[in-house]
Amino acid sequence: MLMVNRDRLAGLIYLGVAAAGLWSAWDLPRGTLNAIGSGFVPKVVLVLLGCIGAIKLLTSCFGDAGKVQLRLPRGLVLLVLAIVSFGLLVERAGLVLAIIVMAVFVDLAGNHSPKGGRPLIFIIVGLLAFSVVVFSHLLGIPLELLPKWN
Repeated sequence: MLMVNRDRLAGLIYLGVAAAGLWSAWDLPRGTLNAIGSGFVPKVVLVLLGCIGAIKLLTSCFGDAGKVQLRLPRGLVLLVLAIVSFGLLVERAGLVLAIIVMAVFVDLAGNHSPKGGRPLIFIIVGLLAFSVVVFSHLLGIPLELLPKWN
């Protein structure tokens, strides 16, 4: 586990959010003070957030705000894997396999003790039924339920 200064971590997070926000809002028209564009307020707020992050980062070099442990939680990693696996599998392997893999990852991410596979099977069947009804029938999205065997 990595030990990091609390203020330094906060400053880095503020700077990262400000940089990502400015990057995504870069193409919005800024306008002028007389005719403010749609990107004026977000850019000003993000620049202020970046300034707060820079100040926090600089002040962390001179004081001791305590340390915080950095560790990657197992559940978070498994939830990200569930989302990524669903996105990669839904078009290639079909909706059924994508939901099964996603549900297994989400089940592994939980902090519960395994009680057998019965609740997981109910979740998978419920998700499949809901997804087929909503996306295929109601919205008319052409989803493959099973993989294509070319």
